[in-house]
Amino acid sequence: MWGNYITGTIPTDIGNLKSSQILDLADNMLTGRLPESIGKLVMLKEFYVHLNKISGEIPSSLGNVSGLLKLDLGVNLLEGTIPVSLANCTSLNLLDISHNHLSGFIPEKIFSLSSLTLGLLLGSNRLSGRLPSQVVDMRNLVELDISRNKICGEIPSTLETCLMLETLNMSGNFLRGTIPSAFKKLRSIQVLDVSCNNLSGQIPEFLADLPFLSNLNLSFNEFKGKVPAEGAFENASQFSIAGNNKLCGGIKAIQLPECPRTKQHKRFSKRVVIVASSVSLFITFLLACIFAVGYRKLSTNRKPLSAATLEKKFQIVSYQDLARATDGFSSANVIGDGRYGSVYKGILGPDGKTVAIKVLKPEQRGAHRTFVAECETLSASGIGILIKLSLLARALISKAMTSKLWYLILCPVEVWRAGCIQVQGSHKTRKG
Repeated sequence: MWGNYITGTIPTDIGNLKSSQILDLADNMLTGRLPESIGKLVMLKEFYVHLNKISGEIPSSLGNVSGLLKLDLGVNLLEGTIPVSLANCTSLNLLDISHNHLSGFIPEKIFSLSSLTLGLLLGSNRLSGRLPSQVVDMRNLVELDISRNKICGEIPSTLETCLMLETLNMSGNFLRGTIPSAFKKLRSIQVLDVSCNNLSGQIPEFLADLPFLSNLNLSFNEFKGKVPAEGAFENASQFSIAGNNKLCGGIKAIQLPECPRTKQHKRFSKRVVIVASSVSLFITFLLACIFAVGYRKLSTNRKPLSAATLEKKFQIVSYQDLARATDGFSSANVIGDGRYGSVYKGILGPDGKTVAIKVLKPEQRGAHRTFVAECETLSASGIGILIKLSLLARALISKAMTSKLWYLILCPVEVWRAGCIQVQGSHKTRKG
């Protein structure tokens, strides 16, 4: 009865055709509602009523026809919601309810029908809400159309499991976000339409690698950046990017401005800075390691000197010799005075050598620590005689201070005035 311009309504008695397997009323002028009695046609495999003027709601009794393979109610005036009972038709491989006035959410159980292979066509209705993520069960689906509805949210990445998908039409909705990178797995895709949404970000490069993609519509979104120039983007008749005002590059036929190169330079400059910084850090670390190894070897090669060795090596000077050299430590011979000690000028020995004699104040707290610190500072200059002086101080200072004796250090007076930097002679040290 297809295409005969039949008018009137579908009678309730149609439910008596219980042995019918195919009922084709498409492309007529039928009006009225679909009777609930259709649910009695349990042997029905294919039911077509598209291109009519059927109104009212989809009868939930259709869920009783569990063996139904194809259900085509498209291009009518149907309203209300999609009945969840249709998920009971577990053998369904085609469901077309497009071009009606249906509203509400898409039942998740509909997307759980793994039997759907030929197509799930829901376009041109008033459906709302988010696209269910249960599309993982429709691995063999060839066509999915949810275009011209009020679907919102992001495109679910689970669509990647529809490996046999050839046509995906999601145009005319309120989808946002980016095209999922998971779409690179849709190797069978031929038609992809996501136009008239709120999608953003860059056009994915992998779209140019989909081997069978020949009809790509990305128009009227908020895409930006570079347009690929390979694959489906090589022929201007195979893709549309109109209404995306922040795009650049692509083939000459689409006449977009060239992409600015400043961002590439900035990216390159950042790489240069990172590489230069890394090299500098490596050289600094290498030099530090070399210095540490050298210093360790130098420290290892030094042989510690004991107090006994030092006392044998240097001439012993008596307290009387020092007193005579300084006229009894006369204040007239003071050439330096501080909190922890005083420095006297003296003439020592028969050769009349002028020396500086430092006398510590043992009663002053911290005198010995200050003196040791002074010796350490002088020894840091690298002059051998001063290093020996530091070691001698460490060896004898404890004994001298605990005996409440003065600790006397001698060096040439001209060297003392110069900060003990140009020492050429030898020190003479004595505790007494």
